[in-house]
Amino acid sequence: MSKCKTSRIPLVIVSTALFTLTSACTITPIPAERLSSLRKMGAISLLGDELEMQYVGTTAFTNSTKEISVKNRKIDRYVVQTIKDEIVGKSKFDFKTPYFIPIM
Repeated sequence: MSKCKTSRIPLVIVSTALFTLTSACTITPIPAERLSSLRKMGAISLLGDELEMQYVGTTAFTNSTKEISVKNRKIDRYVVQTIKDEIVGKSKFDFKTPYFIPIM
């Protein structure tokens, strides 16, 4: 009987932790009245300078992972510019480049 009670305690702890974590990640919708008054938009890309490639083979022995430096390709700048090009002229928003310093 005591064995059954002790096995439920970790289950309760894990389920409580999962509920807390998932409820903390919920997004509250912004009311339509507030959205209609917004005029500025910005974008920050955090893709970084490393690209990770994974090859999934037919067996676990042929799987591989490879990291490639793409620093010279300036992917973050390209992503922000692409978003800006799509927004400017096609919507009511003014695009502002936010000042962002990544902490690493």
